[in-house]
Amino acid sequence: MLSLLQKHPEAKFRAIYGTSAEKDDYDSIQVLKDYASKIHLVQAKHSRAMNIEKLVQCSEQVKFELTDESSNSLFENVIDSGDIKKTLSFALEQSLASKENEVIVIVGSFYLMAEVRQSLGFKDEADPIF
Repeated sequence: MLSLLQKHPEAKFRAIYGTSAEKDDYDSIQVLKDYASKIHLVQAKHSRAMNIEKLVQCSEQVKFELTDESSNSLFENVIDSGDIKKTLSFALEQSLASKENEVIVIVGSFYLMAEVRQSLGFKDEADPIF
Protein backbone atom coordinates (compact mmCIF):
# COMPACT_ATOMS: atom_id res chain seq x y z
CA MET A 1 0.00 0.00 0.00
CA LEU A 2 2.85 2.35 0.77
CA SER A 3 4.29 2.01 -2.72
CA LEU A 4 0.86 2.86 -4.18
CA LEU A 5 0.65 5.93 -1.97
CA GLN A 6 4.09 7.02 -3.14
CA LYS A 7 3.26 6.38 -6.79
CA HIS A 8 -0.17 8.02 -6.63
CA PRO A 9 -0.03 10.57 -3.79
CA GLU A 10 -3.12 12.47 -4.93
CA ALA A 11 -5.25 9.42 -5.76
CA LYS A 12 -8.18 7.95 -3.93
CA PHE A 13 -8.16 4.18 -3.66
CA ARG A 14 -11.18 2.05 -4.55
CA ALA A 15 -10.59 -1.42 -3.11
CA ILE A 16 -12.05 -4.73 -4.23
CA TYR A 17 -11.61 -7.14 -1.34
CA GLY A 18 -12.16 -10.85 -0.93
CA THR A 19 -10.22 -13.38 1.06
CA SER A 20 -9.90 -17.01 2.02
CA ALA A 21 -11.95 -18.45 4.86
CA GLU A 22 -8.98 -18.88 7.17
CA LYS A 23 -7.80 -15.24 6.98
CA ASP A 24 -8.60 -12.50 9.47
CA ASP A 25 -11.06 -10.39 7.53
CA TYR A 26 -11.60 -7.94 10.39
CA ASP A 27 -7.94 -6.90 10.62
CA SER A 28 -7.67 -6.66 6.83
CA ILE A 29 -10.73 -4.44 6.56
CA GLN A 30 -9.43 -2.31 9.44
CA VAL A 31 -6.29 -1.60 7.41
CA LEU A 32 -8.23 -1.04 4.18
CA LYS A 33 -10.58 1.50 5.74
CA ASP A 34 -7.62 3.73 6.52
CA TYR A 35 -6.62 3.93 2.84
CA ALA A 36 -9.66 3.24 0.69
CA SER A 37 -12.38 5.74 -0.15
CA LYS A 38 -14.64 2.85 -1.27
CA ILE A 39 -14.56 -0.88 -0.54
CA HIS A 40 -16.29 -3.50 -2.69
CA LEU A 41 -16.63 -6.95 -1.12
CA VAL A 42 -16.39 -10.04 -3.33
CA GLN A 43 -16.32 -13.81 -3.03
CA ALA A 44 -14.11 -15.94 -5.26
CA LYS A 45 -15.51 -19.08 -6.82
CA HIS A 46 -13.16 -21.25 -4.82
CA SER A 47 -13.90 -23.76 -2.10
CA ARG A 48 -11.55 -21.98 0.34
CA ALA A 49 -12.98 -18.49 -0.27
CA MET A 50 -14.60 -16.65 2.60
CA ASN A 51 -18.37 -16.53 2.33
CA ILE A 52 -19.67 -13.11 1.25
CA GLU A 53 -22.12 -13.06 4.16
CA LYS A 54 -19.22 -13.27 6.63
CA LEU A 55 -17.45 -10.40 4.87
CA VAL A 56 -20.62 -8.31 5.01
CA GLN A 57 -20.97 -9.08 8.72
CA CYS A 58 -17.43 -7.91 9.29
CA SER A 59 -18.00 -4.73 7.27
CA GLU A 60 -21.07 -3.97 9.40
CA GLN A 61 -18.95 -4.31 12.53
CA VAL A 62 -16.30 -1.97 11.12
CA LYS A 63 -18.98 0.55 10.06
CA PHE A 64 -20.46 0.44 13.57
CA GLU A 65 -17.07 1.24 15.10
CA LEU A 66 -16.43 4.21 12.81
CA THR A 67 -17.45 7.53 14.27
CA ASP A 68 -17.17 9.79 11.26
CA GLU A 69 -19.51 10.30 8.33
CA SER A 70 -17.41 8.12 6.01
CA SER A 71 -18.84 4.99 7.62
CA ASN A 72 -22.04 5.35 5.60
CA SER A 73 -20.32 5.59 2.25
CA LEU A 74 -17.19 3.46 2.72
CA PHE A 75 -18.66 0.11 1.67
CA GLU A 76 -20.44 -0.27 -1.66
CA ASN A 77 -23.47 -2.55 -1.88
CA VAL A 78 -22.59 -6.17 -2.60
CA ILE A 79 -23.35 -7.01 -6.22
CA ASP A 80 -24.87 -10.37 -7.13
CA SER A 81 -23.60 -12.21 -4.02
CA GLY A 82 -20.09 -10.80 -4.43
CA ASP A 83 -19.63 -11.76 -8.09
CA ILE A 84 -16.12 -10.64 -9.02
CA LYS A 85 -16.74 -9.89 -12.70
CA LYS A 86 -19.85 -7.79 -12.04
CA THR A 87 -18.27 -6.02 -9.08
CA LEU A 88 -15.13 -5.21 -11.04
CA SER A 89 -17.23 -3.86 -13.92
CA PHE A 90 -19.25 -1.71 -11.52
CA ALA A 91 -16.10 -0.43 -9.77
CA LEU A 92 -14.56 0.50 -13.11
CA GLU A 93 -17.73 2.35 -14.17
CA GLN A 94 -17.88 4.21 -10.86
CA SER A 95 -14.21 5.10 -10.99
CA LEU A 96 -14.43 6.42 -14.55
CA ALA A 97 -17.55 8.43 -13.71
CA SER A 98 -15.94 9.91 -10.61
CA LYS A 99 -14.37 13.32 -10.70
CA GLU A 100 -11.74 11.98 -8.32
CA ASN A 101 -8.39 10.61 -9.37
CA GLU A 102 -9.07 6.98 -8.42
CA VAL A 103 -6.93 3.88 -8.49
CA ILE A 104 -8.64 0.50 -8.24
CA VAL A 105 -6.77 -1.87 -5.95
CA ILE A 106 -7.65 -5.56 -5.81
CA VAL A 107 -6.63 -7.02 -2.48
CA GLY A 108 -7.15 -10.07 -0.33
CA SER A 109 -6.50 -13.56 -1.53
CA PHE A 110 -4.77 -14.96 -4.59
CA TYR A 111 -7.98 -16.93 -5.14
CA LEU A 112 -9.45 -13.74 -6.60
CA MET A 113 -6.83 -13.18 -9.23
CA ALA A 114 -7.82 -15.81 -11.80
CA GLU A 115 -11.35 -14.40 -11.95
CA VAL A 116 -10.11 -10.82 -11.98
CA ARG A 117 -7.66 -11.52 -14.80
CA GLN A 118 -10.34 -13.34 -16.80
CA SER A 119 -12.75 -10.43 -16.25
CA LEU A 120 -10.13 -8.03 -17.58
CA GLY A 121 -9.65 -10.13 -20.71
CA PHE A 122 -6.38 -11.85 -19.89
CA LYS A 123 -6.02 -15.31 -21.44
CA ASP A 124 -4.06 -17.42 -18.98
CA GLU A 125 -3.02 -20.95 -19.74
CA ALA A 126 -4.87 -23.54 -17.69
CA ASP A 127 -4.15 -27.12 -16.86
CA PRO A 128 -6.23 -29.15 -19.36
CA ILE A 129 -7.08 -31.68 -16.64
CA PHE A 130 -9.16 -29.12 -14.76
